[in-house]
Amino acid sequence: YKITGYAIDTGGNETTKKSGTYEIYEGISCSEVNFESNIESETWSKETIEVDITVPSNTYRYEIEIKKDNGTYQLEKTVIGNAKTKISLSNTGNYQLRVTVYDRDGSSCSKESEAYYVDKTPPSCPTITSTANANSWTRNDITLTIQPTSDTVEWEWSYKNTMNNSDYTTP
Repeated sequence: YKITGYAIDTGGNETTKKSGTYEIYEGISCSEVNFESNIESETWSKETIEVDITVPSNTYRYEIEIKKDNGTYQLEKTVIGNAKTKISLSNTGNYQLRVTVYDRDGSSCSKESEAYYVDKTPPSCPTITSTANANSWTRNDITLTIQPTSDTVEWEWSYKNTMNNSDYTTP
């Protein structure tokens, strides 16, 4: 913008004074920071989670921080400009991202993502007990008890008839 000032005296004489050019800047908005991932946030995944981060077009630079397992945020990456960035979360843990964007005047704002959960640890093996000794013959019925561990949320079982080498069957 250019500003022009006028002065008029009582006789109607006018003078003008022109200023330099001024920019009116809107600031930077964190509402334009977005987190998009291949896995829905707030759900557990055994896969690596890829998070795409987009920032406002007037971003001069931005910092990406990662918090794992409710610890403290650690700086992961600084990006100059407003290019989209991908962050991979591949190890078991509970993650949250925080992006701080800066404009060329040094103004900044921060936005946090929702949580991302990665679980690559398989469940513990169940306990199997029998009413008969393994590798022995009996004429009695055999009862097998399968007890999954407390960290198991879903399970199924199968068996194989070794007498006729039939396929596994899941009742």
